[in-house]
Amino acid sequence: MIEDIDRISSICERLAVDSELRFEILDLRGLKCPLPALRVRRALAGCPPGSMFRVLATDPMSIIDIPHEVSRSGAALLQQDHVGEEIHFKIRAAG
Repeated sequence: MIEDIDRISSICERLAVDSELRFEILDLRGLKCPLPALRVRRALAGCPPGSMFRVLATDPMSIIDIPHEVSRSGAALLQQDHVGEEIHFKIRAAG
């Protein structure tokens, strides 16, 4: 759990110093509801405005929970795809 928090913080720090907007990957495969949505919430709260990232998830509830979390935060869901058993999301933080 602490490692995940450190990893999310590290992603957000890299985005903060990167002058170009680019996608970072938040790998949430294998996590079960509600953890993927909670990790996305934490990432959105800690990232600079306009940051973009890709979320990889396998939990079927992510189809509902992650778009809801994105909407609740004011961020934008740019894309949502199924790739085999995985669900991929592209998200831009509010701002």
